[in-house]
Amino acid sequence: MMRISTLARVGLLLLTTACIETLEPSKDKSAYVSAIAHTAGAGTFQLRVTGAFYRADEFTSSLDKPETCAAYPYSPQTSVGSFPTISAGDRLYTNVGGRVDTLFKNSLAGLLTYQLVSVPGIPFVVGDSLMLTVPGDVDGFPPVQAKVRVAEPFTYDPIGTAGDGETLPLTWVPAATPGALMIFSLRFNTSGVSEEADTQIYCVLLDDGSHSIEPAFAAAWGVAPAASRSVYASRARRTRVEVDGRTRLILYSFFDLPTPASPAP
Repeated sequence: MMRISTLARVGLLLLTTACIETLEPSKDKSAYVSAIAHTAGAGTFQLRVTGAFYRADEFTSSLDKPETCAAYPYSPQTSVGSFPTISAGDRLYTNVGGRVDTLFKNSLAGLLTYQLVSVPGIPFVVGDSLMLTVPGDVDGFPPVQAKVRVAEPFTYDPIGTAGDGETLPLTWVPAATPGALMIFSLRFNTSGVSEEADTQIYCVLLDDGSHSIEPAFAAAWGVAPAASRSVYASRARRTRVEVDGRTRLILYSFFDLPTPASPAP
């Protein structure tokens, strides 16, 4: 197993998978491209897009099981297996609101990924869609196009604590356009003495505006040191394209809170 940076975790769905097991080489091909919103100043936002293409079976994603909450270990770093990445062409192309940008091929920690290089991000406005064009590689991933609606900004109500035996409510403003999912990660320490989170309650929910976390999880969150408690939330949208019976591409869009800062120039 190895550690990878935030850039690589985009293509590997590290926002949406609680655990990924190492896979044996496969005849199947699976592609994952994700666009994550970040702040660009003056109340504007951009998309940071990264993709990776694998000769591997499809990875299991927590987004496949909405309306579930579960407890998992938490670490700021995420370990993933060493998967055989393949080429999908020299470059990929995105189109957002008529603006075309290029994702360049890059080798990072032994993984072949596609990333923005010449710009820190792609500007977007609410209601935009992201179109991805994959030229393909005769010895790697075939040509394909995919389109996803860009995940919209959102707000959620402060998350407090619940009384003994009570559920913990989550409430937020749902998107006006259906089809989104919400992810909440409530991070906290279980030792009772440390301010460093070691556990998370990870919820994948339909974007309908509310959910109640069951009492057992609510109790663990409530007794944790207040200084160790933090919340990460994300709205997610995705599109899946079946290229053929053994080849698929999944295109994700995420809007995270807290929103990542724009990368340094």
